Amino acid sequence: ETIQRDLSFEPPPLRRRFLYGLAQAAALPFILTLNTVQWLGIFVTYILITGGELGFFAELLTLLAVYVAIVLTTGLIAVGAKWVILGKTKPGRYPLWGSYYFRWWLVKHLQPMLHIKWLQASPAMPLVMRMLGAKVGRDCIISDFNAGAMDLVTIGDRVATGGKLKIANAEVIGNELVIDEVVIGDDAYIGTSVVLGHVARVGDFAELADLTAIAPGAQIGRAEIWDGSPGRRVGTVDVEALPEPPPVTPGRRRLLNVYYALALICIPPVSLLPIFPGFY
Repeated sequence: ETIQRDLSFEPPPLRRRFLYGLAQAAALPFILTLNTVQWLGIFVTYILITGGELGFFAELLTLLAVYVAIVLTTGLIAVGAKWVILGKTKPGRYPLWGSYYFRWWLVKHLQPMLHIKWLQASPAMPLVMRMLGAKVGRDCIISDFNAGAMDLVTIGDRVATGGKLKIANAEVIGNELVIDEVVIGDDAYIGTSVVLGHVARVGDFAELADLTAIAPGAQIGRAEIWDGSPGRRVGTVDVEALPEPPPVTPGRRRLLNVYYALALICIPPVSLLPIFPGFY
């Protein structure tokens, strides 16, 4: 039986669209400035220190330190802007191109300064997600992902996710922005390039295969295996056959956290090394 859906669309008022365009035009210089300050900061710093008594390696270390400081500062600005501009995201339906939509749009365009791809599969990823309001459990391995509303994401303990996960809990439907929560239970596994629609719930020990698309409102039960687009149940996880999580002492946790923190500090400057000889 064919289900008839209402696909009608009522365009937002012209006045609202015009005011939204003005607000975007006013915000874009601020967004572009923050996105380019990392490279401009390096260039200006090099101009200021060139011709002094510093040698090549001293200049190199100075530029690396400045770049790391700029990356950390702009990342903290992105986190702070989220709470100042939008605050705690509230589930609901909001007019397309309205004031709430603009605030949500602005926050989304500042979040790339956090460089999520650098943080994937590290202890820093859950930390940054919690700073943005998400609820993340212990011992999670979270790869590259995108969420429409980060602080409406709940992830249990020992969850593992593949790359390019799309948590689509904020999407435009007709002339409204629809925002709602997504919940992932303990010990769940989410494959690569999976899409989770708003109000979706993934039960404990559930498994979503690669390229699975979970429709809005879908309820995935405990230990269920889903696959396909649209996703559907294809099996059950043998929970008893799963190995026990390895025990980790508090000292080892602290050591690994320090190791990853140092590694994450070193990663951003590596991308600059090829251009330093050109500067010199």
